[in-house]
Amino acid sequence: MLAITAACASGTGGDQPDARANGDGGGVDAQRVGDAGCVALELLGNGDFENGSVGWSQSSSIIRGSGQLPFAPHDGASAAMFGVSNSANDVLTQTVSVPSTATRLRLSGYECHVTTDAAANADRFAIDVTTAGGSVLENLVDLTNSDVAGTCSWTPFERVTADSHAGDDVTLRLTAQTNATALTRFIVDSLALEALVCP
Repeated sequence: MLAITAACASGTGGDQPDARANGDGGGVDAQRVGDAGCVALELLGNGDFENGSVGWSQSSSIIRGSGQLPFAPHDGASAAMFGVSNSANDVLTQTVSVPSTATRLRLSGYECHVTTDAAANADRFAIDVTTAGGSVLENLVDLTNSDVAGTCSWTPFERVTADSHAGDDVTLRLTAQTNATALTRFIVDSLALEALVCP
């Protein structure tokens, strides 16, 4: 599950928004106790995409079953693939309510991106936290085909927001734009969005 977790201000992850996950990196389906007695609350619904598009708004058929993917999902039978075709403009969003007691958000999940496009920075993938109206609050992931190889293996990733966004309704927005030649496929799975609430 791709996860945004609210982290305690004293936690080590809060000062490292680009740190890669070293652990299981997978989504959390229920509450779990964090450091210093904090509780991580899962905000994102259907982050593993096993229920299709339930909970998500997608501009095209981004959420796909294993038979429509170039390789097996990280877990289960579905994943989200951006850049299925050339000249893609793919958008996948989900709006969540952040608890007023949250101290930070953390985004985590698994990624596997592949490209055949040799043109520098021709295809782009981003993950943002936005307002419900679409204004960008924070950019969490920004990469291009120049960051991607011709083969991949599922790799965990983790990002921590600079702001807690406590008490707000925010949208997790994943987008990809590709050019008209060659293909870059940006694929994510096992997403989790958590808010860490500390006593």
